[in-house]
Amino acid sequence: MNKFLLLSLFFTTQFSFSQEYTVNKIPEKLVDNAYAVIRQSNESIELIKIDELKYTEDVVITVLNKAGDSYVNARSNYNPNTKIDLFEATLLDSNGKEVKKFKSKDFNDQSYITDGQMYTDERIKYLNFTPISYPYTLHYKIISTIKNTLFIPRWFPIIAPNLAIEKAIYQFNNKTNSTIRLKENNFNHFNVVKSGDINNLKYELIDIPAFEEEDNMINLRDFFPSVILASNQINIDGRKGTFDNWNDYGKWSYENLIQGKLDLTSNQKLYFQDLVKNAKTDREKVQILYKHLQNKVRYIGVQLGIGGLSPFPASYVESKSYGDCKALSNYMISMLDAVGIKAYHTILYAGRQPIDIDDKMMYQQGNHMIVYVPLKDETIWLEATSQTAPFNYLGDFAGNRKVFVIENEGGKIISAQQFNTEDNQLLVNGKASLASDGTLNFEFTENSRGLLYQNFASLSQLSEKDLDIRLKNRFSNFPGINFKTKKFTNNWENAVFTSDFNFSIPNYAKIQGNNIIVNIIPINREETSVKKSKNRMFDFMIGTGYIDEVSYILSLPAGYDMPTFFEPINVKSIFGEYTLQIIPKDKTNFEIKRIYKQFSGKFSKDKFNDYVDFRRQIAGYDNTKLLLEKL
Repeated sequence: MNKFLLLSLFFTTQFSFSQEYTVNKIPEKLVDNAYAVIRQSNESIELIKIDELKYTEDVVITVLNKAGDSYVNARSNYNPNTKIDLFEATLLDSNGKEVKKFKSKDFNDQSYITDGQMYTDERIKYLNFTPISYPYTLHYKIISTIKNTLFIPRWFPIIAPNLAIEKAIYQFNNKTNSTIRLKENNFNHFNVVKSGDINNLKYELIDIPAFEEEDNMINLRDFFPSVILASNQINIDGRKGTFDNWNDYGKWSYENLIQGKLDLTSNQKLYFQDLVKNAKTDREKVQILYKHLQNKVRYIGVQLGIGGLSPFPASYVESKSYGDCKALSNYMISMLDAVGIKAYHTILYAGRQPIDIDDKMMYQQGNHMIVYVPLKDETIWLEATSQTAPFNYLGDFAGNRKVFVIENEGGKIISAQQFNTEDNQLLVNGKASLASDGTLNFEFTENSRGLLYQNFASLSQLSEKDLDIRLKNRFSNFPGINFKTKKFTNNWENAVFTSDFNFSIPNYAKIQGNNIIVNIIPINREETSVKKSKNRMFDFMIGTGYIDEVSYILSLPAGYDMPTFFEPINVKSIFGEYTLQIIPKDKTNFEIKRIYKQFSGKFSKDKFNDYVDFRRQIAGYDNTKLLLEKL
């Protein structure tokens, strides 16, 4: 080939590439509501051997404005079992012209330490780039060789709001004799093009407009398409296994990741047996040992060895007095084992929005470990990483979801501790007196339990200064509030938090001529800022059901009367129930009783505006005002 033809071919190829990624080539529908557009995402996985897979990410993304910078995922984690073979990146301008080809000095390489971790063998390499103008396009390619094959990279092409997709491709090639399991989710509403067979798969998705985040929207994984793969033959740090169901995986996990880790010495076991010698029940024994755990240890992440899946031995925690969730859970289980109580390592997805361990197919899941203690008469759940959590309380961080329990004879998926609407309560009971100048004196007891416990329990741990700030924020509608007493009681055994308050609020009621106008719900009013939607895209969810009750006796100022009879208010809906009553006790004392019950659940998008109306209706009733006339 002559030089002229070679140069012509080179420039033609470069020109073609530039034209392909010019910003004005992006379809208009993909620019709407978008902070960034993925021009091309090509993920490729080759399962080469039982202990080796090759993972390639080849991504071109156009960032339209500063808000889109966070969608540039030019980073890769690695460790002794993951090697980065190639990491390259090129910056293009709005015309698709190459501006810069990044060099090795442009990539940062550091330990991947996250909150609470002390040390880890996980590292991260990422492009250190600060844009100076918009829009820009970044083309990056990462190739990694991974030895641990329990986890095969999954396909979640639509990952965030305000991110459009021009083309996304996912390819998988199995070069082993392993049997591959496949799970496809949420393909119905998307034109996912699939080709090939189970050992040579390809998926393609094109022209997906950006979506905007909506109030109370369901989890993205419940709506957008995804592909999950797993091999029946796996490797973790040189330990190989063969399984295709949760029971067999549980048995393998126990034998390869847990067995031998309950290694307390005879003297250490005697120490724990002595601790519980006066306990009358197994439940009391578990309480004593859990309190010992909380007093002795602290959580520090130590992510080393066996893919970060195997706990450090109990002897490690005994000597160091720290550990990660796996190590501390294992230590708790070891103490219980020492006193003859069987408990189990339990894997789950932790986080405030519950995500179940998927029982439809066995694949590596979860990000946290807790302790499951099935006693004869009840089930106990323990969060081993917290020094303040109450006994048998998972809260919204680990409760209300399916979890994976590892037993020596197998594994199973069960439901963790459940918090239903009736379990989550905020109950106020007290008495109030209204002065003729509008001052309200209010003395009451407030009990919180269930998922509402965690909203208040931290009050007892605050300094006086921080407590003052917290209370002023809570009662910010009452400038000049004067606390006469404030007392807190934390029932650790039953997860009930009690607050006793006595305060006065000047100018709480409004003086209007000879009359007084007073709002009858002084605290815990339901409020809403949720707005109606004309074109709702997603179904929605109410995550927590609860009961909020305010009940108190209101004493009127001398010489005033409530002139009209108050008709009780009753509201019933698929979203909740509400009652408000004023019950006369005598001429100057009235019982105010309001009960709001919110239901949890998932609801179709066509019900969202009904939900907004319901919330506004409840907020309106909670803002009810009464006219008091001077006699």
